[in-house]
Amino acid sequence: MIALVLLIGGGGGLALHFLLRGRPWTDEAKAPPGFADMLTDLSSGRADDGERRMNRIFRRWRSPVWKERAAVALGIARLRRKEYDRAVRALTAPAASPSPLGPFAALRRGEALTGARRAAEGARTLEAASRASIDPVLADDFVVARARAAGAIGGKEAAHRLLDEHLRSPRCHDRARVLDAAAALFADTGDPAGAIAMDRRLWLEEPRSPQAGPAFDRLSELLPAASRLRAEDAPAVAARARKLLDAGDGKGAYASWERLRQSVPSVAADPRWRMEIAEAAVEARQAAAALPLLGPGPVKRGETRRGWLLGRAYFATGRDAQGLAALRIAAAGNDEAAAASQFLLATSLDQNDHDREALEQFQVYIRRFHDEDRFDSALWRTGWLTYRLGKRDDAARWFETLLGRREASAYHPSARYWLGRCREASGKGALAAEAYSRLALENARDYYGILAQRRLKEMGRRVDPAAGGVPPSSPASAAQGETFRKLFDRSARYEDLIKTVESLRVGFGQTDPSAISRVLHKQRRELESIAALDFFPTQARVRAQEALTQCEAEVKKLLFPAHAKTPLGPGETLLRRTWATRKPLWADRLACAWLIRRFVDPEATMKWLEKSEPPPADAIGFAYDGAHFTNSETRVSYEEMLSRLDLAKNPALAKIGSIVHFLEVRGTPVPEAAGVQTLLQGALRRSPQEAELLGEAEKTFDLLYDAYFEPVKR
Repeated sequence: MIALVLLIGGGGGLALHFLLRGRPWTDEAKAPPGFADMLTDLSSGRADDGERRMNRIFRRWRSPVWKERAAVALGIARLRRKEYDRAVRALTAPAASPSPLGPFAALRRGEALTGARRAAEGARTLEAASRASIDPVLADDFVVARARAAGAIGGKEAAHRLLDEHLRSPRCHDRARVLDAAAALFADTGDPAGAIAMDRRLWLEEPRSPQAGPAFDRLSELLPAASRLRAEDAPAVAARARKLLDAGDGKGAYASWERLRQSVPSVAADPRWRMEIAEAAVEARQAAAALPLLGPGPVKRGETRRGWLLGRAYFATGRDAQGLAALRIAAAGNDEAAAASQFLLATSLDQNDHDREALEQFQVYIRRFHDEDRFDSALWRTGWLTYRLGKRDDAARWFETLLGRREASAYHPSARYWLGRCREASGKGALAAEAYSRLALENARDYYGILAQRRLKEMGRRVDPAAGGVPPSSPASAAQGETFRKLFDRSARYEDLIKTVESLRVGFGQTDPSAISRVLHKQRRELESIAALDFFPTQARVRAQEALTQCEAEVKKLLFPAHAKTPLGPGETLLRRTWATRKPLWADRLACAWLIRRFVDPEATMKWLEKSEPPPADAIGFAYDGAHFTNSETRVSYEEMLSRLDLAKNPALAKIGSIVHFLEVRGTPVPEAAGVQTLLQGALRRSPQEAELLGEAEKTFDLLYDAYFEPVKR
């Protein structure tokens, strides 16, 4: 009997235990019910509601993992509301945890202690936690938090020392972010000199970071032009400009020197920097500004860099004879500038139809230099010029050399075709047919593949059916062959396609080029479907191919204009601005607007312009001709914005860029593009206003970003 009572009593105690502590929740990947609503409360500033919801959740469910995550979220919410004491209480248990969240919670607890006027305790907490943490990203945050605690205690020198040591350390993960946070820290703690020093370093040392522009804006607000930069900053400005030049940003490099010249006008007279400034000016297409820096000709032997720059500046200002003279002297050297001068000299002669001299200069380049970026182009031009001068056998050897280089694969179709023409001209019909046949097989649908099929037909030769250029079987008689030709004749369909393509030219300059590009893409698929059953190709097929290729090239020029964009002002801020683009909205413009609101300017005001409506004077334009951010030679506006705002390193944004590029101008197929196109078309149909359309499109891009985003593994 006593044993039974004890057993019943034990069972009741167990039931009471589960009643008080809740049922176990063992799924660490899936949150317990109500957790998402709790996070919504906390992120929306309703910390008290979120805490009450959290208590209800964990009265019902028992999960140390999810309770720790909830406590960290609550602590951060309290920290944002500057409820520092309550944040300290919420973060105390998670900060002592050995879990991956422990160092993060300790970091935020240390910040809360500093805010609660317990900076000494916060400094000790942060120092101990930073030593225990192995997360490279948190290392930056720990140093900034420790510096803030040291500043609150009164140790400005200690704060400076901490930041300087970390910036020199290999543990520094994101220098731009640390410098930016340090500048804000010193500004908040009443140390304007420290803030100026950090902003100056940020602008000088991290030129491609998104924080660099705002840093110079702050310098401009605090200092007059003569004091923003100093003469001793010239080496750092030179390093900054070189980084930008290496990244292809000549305008940014020249703007860097111009800012230094505003503070130190004498820098242009210093022989150490004159050539650096001139190179930046040439790369920024400011030849008129470069010429005084380079000095008048003639170029002396050994002045390869000066000769190369002077030649380019002369060409840009229409003084071709002087440009050629400068390049001839510069090309006599042995460095990179000499190689670039030699190639530019040969190319300039070629473009001005001086075939024999151009051929000689290309051959000199091939003998003396071996730059991978230019060598294959020099080989091709040498073969082509040799062919034009009637030396067919010599030309064939040049084309064979080019075909033997795997790294020159981009030149192989054209080289193989002209190799066939060389052999044909030399009476080597069988070898010519061999070259044409291989080209027709490997590049059946490309321009040179189609030309090769036409040459084979004119020679009376045949090609494998896989090339799409011969009938599937041989007719038994001429009459049967004629029947086959009539059966598979696609001339009428080719003519209809040509008419459709030609009719699109009416819209050039009137219709959005991306809309014309989408129609051309459909016509390209139509041409491929027609050609798939065209076993007896005629001139109509070649004309259709040529018409489509020519129209695509012209539309590409409209999509990727060569004219200059409207530049952003020096150090111009991108926050709380008006951003303008033109109607109608499609993939590129919608993606740009989404990118701006999510990653660039969360408080942006969007302006949708009619076709001829001028943009507001203070607006930043995107995705139209002449805008601040518009198509470049190879990128749509979204990709250009990623590149110029240093967001291209984000793989998720880059993947979205490939989809947007394909939807606008085609190119390399992207599997997800069809689904995204369908979603955007649905959004377009259900949204009468541009603001509503952007709201719907943002849902699509948000989902894409969440799907592609891969958090840093810890």
